[in-house]
Amino acid sequence: VCPSGCIHLSNSLQFEIVISSEDCINCGLCVSACKYGALYLGESFVVINNDSKFLKTSNALDENVLLTQNKLTELPRQLSLSGITIEHLINVTEKIKAESRQSNGYENIVVRNMLLQCGLKAVLRAIGNNDIRFDLIAKLEDNYYMVGEIALRENDTLDRPRKILDDIAVLHNRYKIPIDKIIPVIFISSFPNKRSDYYEIIQDINCELGIRIRTVPLAILLLLVYSDKKISLNDLIHSFYISKSNYSILDTISDELKELIMSFTDGEISLFQAVK
Repeated sequence: VCPSGCIHLSNSLQFEIVISSEDCINCGLCVSACKYGALYLGESFVVINNDSKFLKTSNALDENVLLTQNKLTELPRQLSLSGITIEHLINVTEKIKAESRQSNGYENIVVRNMLLQCGLKAVLRAIGNNDIRFDLIAKLEDNYYMVGEIALRENDTLDRPRKILDDIAVLHNRYKIPIDKIIPVIFISSFPNKRSDYYEIIQDINCELGIRIRTVPLAILLLLVYSDKKISLNDLIHSFYISKSNYSILDTISDELKELIMSFTDGEISLFQAVK
């Protein structure tokens, strides 16, 4: 679950779970994944809930394991939009971008894990497999496939539309998947500015080839994770298409998702649209 690998067992005889605050990016993936609510977001890193009334629980060898699990489910779930700020989203995004520059493959793991939390069974390309070029793929309902390219580092978006066209060609020619059953998505950390050629390339591909490449920013995935919402097939088919004619993701998404964003951002929407 943790893309940074900062959750591990301590060296003590109690085998306590510890979180490395130096490595934690506070993305909240572990908090969302923990069904017992034993983790919560702190100001700078995830914190283990050490409420004393939950510390005296049975160990795994006792017969009261079920009772222990029931106690753990009573822990307060502190992952909600009420505790998330726009500054938190920006900070997490910047930390992911920085780590992606340092660690090869880190950005792919982050996006894959977020998609898993959003209900999509996404898998990554195996390292060293040159036959399959795309970053990730997910089989969806009704025989749809989502193919994804990930561009979380700066100056890493212009070549992604070309790569995703290669991905579509491989899926169609080699695996006989109909083009109209392939949903191409580029995952980005932030939108390129309006002067970028990215939007014109996306628009030209749609006009010339009839292929609508979706663009999904990290902020959308984070909000879905924090609110425990899933990405539906309908969202992927009808949402997230931006181009030179429309620079804002808000004009493409469902009313439900737009309401989620607007209720959270309080009018600050720079993470969800291109700026000058």
